[in-house]
Amino acid sequence: MRKGFRLLTFLLWFTLLLPCAAASADTPRYHFDADFSQESLGDAIERYLASRYLSSYSVKIGWCDLQSGEEWYLDGDTFMECASTYKLPLAMIYVDKIAAGELTLDDKIGSYVLGDALENMLVNSHNGSGYILRSHVSEDVMEYRRLQAAYSGLSEDEISPAFYHYNLFSPRFMIGTLHTLYDNSERYSLILDYLKQSRPTQYFSLYRGETEVAHKYGSYEEYVCDSGIIYTERPFLLCVMTYKVRGAPFIIGQIARIAMDYAEYLAAHPEPTPAPTPVPKPVPSSVPLPEPTPVPTPMPAPTVGSNESLPGAAVTTGAVLVALPFILRRGKKRS
Repeated sequence: MRKGFRLLTFLLWFTLLLPCAAASADTPRYHFDADFSQESLGDAIERYLASRYLSSYSVKIGWCDLQSGEEWYLDGDTFMECASTYKLPLAMIYVDKIAAGELTLDDKIGSYVLGDALENMLVNSHNGSGYILRSHVSEDVMEYRRLQAAYSGLSEDEISPAFYHYNLFSPRFMIGTLHTLYDNSERYSLILDYLKQSRPTQYFSLYRGETEVAHKYGSYEEYVCDSGIIYTERPFLLCVMTYKVRGAPFIIGQIARIAMDYAEYLAAHPEPTPAPTPVPKPVPSSVPLPEPTPVPTPMPAPTVGSNESLPGAAVTTGAVLVALPFILRRGKKRS
C-alpha cells in the first residue's frame, strides 16, 4: 500500500513540475560577452553573427540611439518580406485618420469595431483584423503604399520599386517609421500602449528583464522580423529582419540583448566607441520574393493568459487518474 502511495506522489509532483520545465526550456542561456571599450555595437553584433555562422545574407539590422542620433545598419537598404510588421504603419494611418476627425475608435470597419481591431492587431498580431484594416485604407493599393512610406521619411529614390507590389520593408524603412512613432509619442500613445503589451515574450522581449519594450514582431514562411523601441536608460530603436535563420526568435532576442548591453554602456560612458567606417548607401534591392501572401481567414483572438505548457500537464494528470485504481488495488493485494 505504501509503495502505491509513493508512486502516486511521485507522479503528481512530476505533473506539477512540467510547466516549470517547459518555461525554463523556452529561455536559452545567454553566453555572449561584448567589450564595448574595444569594439563598437556593429563590431560586436557581426562577431556574434559569425559565431552563429550567420551573415548579412540572412540577417538585416537597423539601430538608432535616440539620444545622439547615431545609426548603424547591416545591409539596411535591402527590402525583404516584413511579415506582420506592416501592421505598425497601418495602425499609424488609422490613428492619423482619428486625429483628423475622419474616424472614431467606435466606428465599424468591415465586421470589426476599429478600437478592437487595432488592439487585436497590435497585441495579438491578429491577421483577420490586419487584413480588414488594410483593405479599407484605400481602394488604390499604390496610395496605401505611399501612405505607409510617408512614415519612413525615405525619398522615392530610396525605396525599392518592389515595395509597391509586395509586403516588403527594409531596416532603414522601419527605423524611420519607428522614429516617427517615437517623436510623436503623445499622438500615437494608443499604439505604443498596445505594442508594450505585444505577445509572445520572445523576440525583443526574450532578455528584457524589467526593461519596457514596444515592438511589433512577425513571421511568414522563412521570414521572421521584429521592430521596436527599447526603453533602456538610454532608449534606442531596433529592427532585425531574418531569412532562413533557424531559431530566429531567439537569435533576434540575443541581438536585442547585445544592443541593450550597449545602451547600458553608453549610459555609463557617454563618449561613443569607435564607429565602423561608413560605406556609401547602396541602391535599394530586394531578397528573393515569396509567393503573394494569401488572404487570411479571420479567426478569434487568442485567449489572454493562455499557457502552452498546460495541455501536457493535463494529459499527465489524466494518466495519473486512470492509473490510480490499479495502483491502489495492487497496494491492497501486497498489504
